[in-house]
Amino acid sequence: MAHLHLSNTGYVEISEFVFEYTDGVIKDEELVGLHLTKVLELIRERGVILSRNNEIDKILKNVYKQGYRKEEFLNCVMYRIIERGGNRIGPRRAFLFAKEFNRNIDIPIKFGIDLSDPGLRSFINEYIKLGGNNDLVCYQNYFFRASKYEECSEVTVDEILIIHGCDASKFYSSEEDELHQKLVDVLSKGLEQKVKKISLNK
Repeated sequence: MAHLHLSNTGYVEISEFVFEYTDGVIKDEELVGLHLTKVLELIRERGVILSRNNEIDKILKNVYKQGYRKEEFLNCVMYRIIERGGNRIGPRRAFLFAKEFNRNIDIPIKFGIDLSDPGLRSFINEYIKLGGNNDLVCYQNYFFRASKYEECSEVTVDEILIIHGCDASKFYSSEEDELHQKLVDVLSKGLEQKVKKISLNK
């Protein structure tokens, strides 16, 4: 009987009797080192017909189901962190979780917009630095609703930065300080060159 020995990650370590099973269409050594998904592709490319309930399809379906369960479990954990942590701590902890476990970083931001939060600007800056979307629509003051059926007003990340902007008397983020310094440097170099040109013309 043709069969494959797989590693824990789904790669073929040993292939036996596949050459005979496929009437010489696929050699056993061709399959060694291939992932099971690639094995299935190769079998289909070469026109080999597998039985309806073959083991390869069963294993791949099972792997897909397990992967799906794992992904959805991690998403549930992230939502639970948001729910249990409240309006400020929950979204921030969920954001850290999203970074560590490669979740969608938009979700903690969507639920974490508390306009009375003095650290909101820093939170948004961290989100943007990781490639966040400035047009993301968020729920404003989600945790302050009278009931879970009450609608939330919506606001984009860009609008939050305008509403919750800060001036020099409060603070600038390190990125803003760096940009301001670059602007000052460029302007001062431009002024120096203009002064030199004027003095040379005289």
